Amino acid sequence: MKLEVIRLANYPVTSNCFIVWLPNENNNCIIIDPGSLDSVEIDSIIKQYQLTLDLIFITHEHFDHIWCVDQLRDKYHCALVASDKASEYITNPKKNLSLFYDGKGFQVGSADIVISENTSLLWCTYDIMLYKTPGHSEGGMCISIDDFIFVGDLLLKGLSPCVKLPGGNRTLWYNSVKCLINECLTENCLIKCDMEKI
Repeated sequence: MKLEVIRLANYPVTSNCFIVWLPNENNNCIIIDPGSLDSVEIDSIIKQYQLTLDLIFITHEHFDHIWCVDQLRDKYHCALVASDKASEYITNPKKNLSLFYDGKGFQVGSADIVISENTSLLWCTYDIMLYKTPGHSEGGMCISIDDFIFVGDLLLKGLSPCVKLPGGNRTLWYNSVKCLINECLTENCLIKCDMEKI
């Protein structure tokens, strides 16, 4: 069966969240970068399509990609998958940059599944390929499933690389993009990035 992908705009800070689901008897789904202040819109989609949320992935540790992770984990009893650095940094309001957004900040519990090297993770009948891709941040990770590659802020449609935030590094960014080109780009792949409009 072919995967379905729904893009949601995170709020109040604009970034993308993706719901990837498999139309089967359980309507299994994964969520990538749930960065909204609350999970209301995601809950609505889950209810509308009667989805079963299995896993949450984050492409990196910044607050606008993680804000409602714990709400979803508590509500749907699913696991969070993140790179080792992202798992560490989401627990720290300074490292996840939320402190600089509102002066208070927040933290998210560390990941349930921590990725320390490029690897694959079996989900339903799909091998999800996970690539550590620092550059935009130290904890960057790209997620490749079927013909889709979710890159978070590593690539920003129509914009230059964003490596100016704490943990950003242009050399690491270049090496990560080179890894993507060499390891997972195919003729038919669709890159899902931030600032994207579908």
